[in-house]
Order: sequence, then structure tokens, then C-alpha cells
Amino acid sequence: MSINGKLQDGSMEIDAGNNLETFKMGSGAEEAIAVNDFQNGITGIRFAGGEKCYIKAQVKARIPEVGAVTKQSISSKLEGKIMPVKYEENSLIWVAVDQPVKDNSFLSSKVLELCGDLPIFWLKPTYPK
Repeated sequence: MSINGKLQDGSMEIDAGNNLETFKMGSGAEEAIAVNDFQNGITGIRFAGGEKCYIKAQVKARIPEVGAVTKQSISSKLEGKIMPVKYEENSLIWVAVDQPVKDNSFLSSKVLELCGDLPIFWLKPTYPK
């Protein structure tokens, strides 16, 4: 995966039992982690060294169970592949709101674990001007 023009390793973990998907990109000071909580329709995002954690709404869905053979097949097909990301001029961007979430009781334990003690900010979609 390319982050800021630099090729970074990434991984994805699916926890179908808890309806979660975790993406890890980069490493060390350049690591970013995103947890997709499909049960509650929330994505949590944390950047290494950051002073804030972010959440955004997403579609509620159910992750299908993936068998061991399918997991191995998907893994080997994606190993070493570069997946280009294209930026379109009028594409949607996500901007943090000014104030952190006051009541985080609606967040799953996995998103709360991701954010730790950091303040949590909603991301809202917008188009560049």
C-alpha cells in the first residue's frame, strides 16, 4: 500500500465471530490502524504517535465466515501485490469535527481498545473546494 507516496506493508485480519475487520498499514512511527466494527457501523482509526483517535460511520453488515482454505488462497493471491490508489479531484475527504466525543458508551470494546486514552473525534465527509 502506498501512504504519502511511500510503499508500506499492510495486513488485514477478519474476526467474523465478532463482526470486525482490522487493517494495519506501515510500522513504527508510520503505523496506522483501522478497525471496522460492522456490528455497530463504526470505523475507528488511530495513527502512531497521534494525539487523537478518529471514528466514522459506515454501513452495518455481517462478515461471512471464511474457511481456512479460502483464507490461505486469499493470502497467497495478495502476497507481494501492489494495490494502486487513485485520487480523484472531486473525491470525498474526511475531516475531524472540532470537539471530541463526550459519551463513548456506544463504541465497541475493540474500538475503545484501539483508541486507549486518546480523545475520540468524529470524522465527517466533505468534498474539497
